[in-house]
Amino acid sequence: MAVEVESADVVRLVMQFLKEQGLGRALAALQEETDVSLNTVDSIEGFVADVAAGRWDAVLRQTASLKLAPPKLVALFEQIVRELAELRELGTARELMRSSVPLRMLRETAPDRHARLELLLRAPAFDPKDAYPDGSTKERHRADVAAMLAEDLAVVPGGRLLSLLGQAVKWQRHTGRLPLGTRFDVFRNAAPAGREEEDAPCVRPAGAVAFGEGSRATCAAFSADGAHVITGSHDGFVEVWDSETGRLDTRLPYQGRDELMMHDDAVLCASTSDDGALLATGCRDGGVKVWDLATGSCLLRFPAAHAGGVSSACFSRDGSHLLTGGSDAVARVHGLRSGKTLKELRGHGSFVHSARYTADGGSVLTASADGTARVWSATTCETLATLTPPQASATASAAVLDAVPLPGRGDAVLLLPRGPAAYVVAMDGTLLRSIVSPGADIVAVAPSPRSRLLHALTSDRQIRCFDLDTGDEVAAAAAAEAGTLEAIVQHPRRNRLLVAGSACGVRFFGPERAAPAARAAVLASSTTAAAASSAPVAGVITTSGDTL
Repeated sequence: MAVEVESADVVRLVMQFLKEQGLGRALAALQEETDVSLNTVDSIEGFVADVAAGRWDAVLRQTASLKLAPPKLVALFEQIVRELAELRELGTARELMRSSVPLRMLRETAPDRHARLELLLRAPAFDPKDAYPDGSTKERHRADVAAMLAEDLAVVPGGRLLSLLGQAVKWQRHTGRLPLGTRFDVFRNAAPAGREEEDAPCVRPAGAVAFGEGSRATCAAFSADGAHVITGSHDGFVEVWDSETGRLDTRLPYQGRDELMMHDDAVLCASTSDDGALLATGCRDGGVKVWDLATGSCLLRFPAAHAGGVSSACFSRDGSHLLTGGSDAVARVHGLRSGKTLKELRGHGSFVHSARYTADGGSVLTASADGTARVWSATTCETLATLTPPQASATASAAVLDAVPLPGRGDAVLLLPRGPAAYVVAMDGTLLRSIVSPGADIVAVAPSPRSRLLHALTSDRQIRCFDLDTGDEVAAAAAAEAGTLEAIVQHPRRNRLLVAGSACGVRFFGPERAAPAARAAVLASSTTAAAASSAPVAGVITTSGDTL
């Protein structure tokens, strides 16, 4: 059953938090901006007692931040003037008559009542009959004022906002929507983000995923927060592993019950949404499934997303769309609210190996076996540019295996054609940098989180790390002893890689425990080399403004 929460109540919770933190100016600004009143006191009984005892200094301090009905405020200030007259505090009473908003309002709306107060202050002595002509008493008027004001007041337990947020987090954890742990970033709806590390070469073995006998990974990906590794296997199973321990995460309730997500055929790609809530997997039979990662339930199915294997999946920044590429030479955009395929990006002449949104979400990059990469408008699906890497004549038609945006480097894109080199290019086709692997083809690439380094997986089963500013190789290590290596994936924030292959399964690599001075010097030099990276080098990428 859905629970509706009034927006005004949310504003009041924030106001109460501001009040508890002593942020009076922020509270006053929020009340004025929203026209929502807080009207809370620590204790209604205590407030009523203050009014009944005539402790007007305490009453006025509490009412200063409240929004009370004008007639009630008028009654309060009338009673205060009467009692000041009784105490012969005539100067204070006259100042209150002049400066207080409620009494100025009384003079305009009820001049007779205002005149009686002025006569009371001019009288040579205080007479209760003049102050209370209806035969009432001071105590009775205090009680009436207290009752009127109490109708508009509420008491909120201390820390109510933090308490509600804590309860919400506990509920999400109880239902499996959050990983177990002691801390949680409420603002990001994720585990606290670790401090970003300086990019470093990751060539030291740092563990592996423990696959069962006969199981073989066909794809692997880090979750958006880096806490998990998601793998797809040749037998259709999708599993979620702890990225630190490499063990199946049985804290997820469904995996604890041995209930795994699965397809009917080999899983070829996997990707999570930016908030980590959704997982998309693509299958060799052309089907795509969207899962609730916390519960393992399948939320959406696109059984015929492509006429052939689904090679790539990528969520939009807001998690409302899913971009896929496939062996049918088409990239498609699927709506996660409508559950329908919304757009098609047609123009490639062969397999679409990868399809990604750019960092701003306004464009799409695709890489194809037809030897080109394309830049598309994410809204109109129009081809904005066609990029063809510079290649030797013998490999002029080599497939482009990947096209990767490089955040922090303007509109720079990394192109990976089949062969020993990768290229950093601009969206207009200008070649910025060539990355050449010595002695073996590059089969997959993974830029570091800050786009300073490039880790490349080569056909001789090596991990080679290059400086993206200079193109120099700065480190290398063996990734596996045998088998075919298929993917290398960078952790979203840390110096940690995973490598997936037919024989090695999934292996992790991290930085050297003690950074050598020589490597530190290479990385430091990238600052001075950055200026050179923005200047074009010999060679131009061919571009065209093809449209659909």
